[in-house]
Amino acid sequence: MLQTVFSPQHCNTCCIMVKLTLTVLLSVAIAHYGFSVPAQKNVFQESNNKPLEWWQQSVIYQIYPRSFQDSDGDGVGDVNGITSKLDYFVDLGIVAIWISPIYESPMKDFGYDISNFTNIDPIFGTLEDFKKMADEFHKRGLKLIMDQVPNHSSDQHEWFKKSIQRIEPYTDYYVWRDAKGFDQNGKPIPPSNWVAAFSGSSWEWNEQRQQFYLH
Repeated sequence: MLQTVFSPQHCNTCCIMVKLTLTVLLSVAIAHYGFSVPAQKNVFQESNNKPLEWWQQSVIYQIYPRSFQDSDGDGVGDVNGITSKLDYFVDLGIVAIWISPIYESPMKDFGYDISNFTNIDPIFGTLEDFKKMADEFHKRGLKLIMDQVPNHSSDQHEWFKKSIQRIEPYTDYYVWRDAKGFDQNGKPIPPSNWVAAFSGSSWEWNEQRQQFYLH
């Protein structure tokens, strides 16, 4: 009876031949029948194929005004400095510019503590400077996005000052609460143990109104 004995070298040779054969057959099949990969969904295309809005597909550039461009040499970036660079943004292919707060502010929170929502802080220029900048935006087809902060205001805002005095309709424009009690030193105790995002209590005592306000 004939017996066949495969040596390790022979087995390796057979395996290599089988792999080569399969590779050739697969290549022929791809060349003949084609090979397709399922198309992936375009993240910039809505399912109903409606045209996208400009804000869904445009390049938006954010400016922090005080460190962007100083036009008058006082060491602080300003509105006129932004205006002077608009052609640069056009060359970059920018469609919209998002400007961080430039409203009147004590600047204790980088301009996000607004004391007047309808005017420009003097360190950035004037309202006329802003109007001129907006006109230059429109001439170039640029979109202007203003960083509005409707969530809160500065304690220097007229609304807050009137709220302290309980002048209507501003009495409850802000969240006011009575003290939970007083400690042994007569210091008012906050109504809750809520902690502010940055540090300390979320409640601030106002001596004039004799209540805590949420901040």
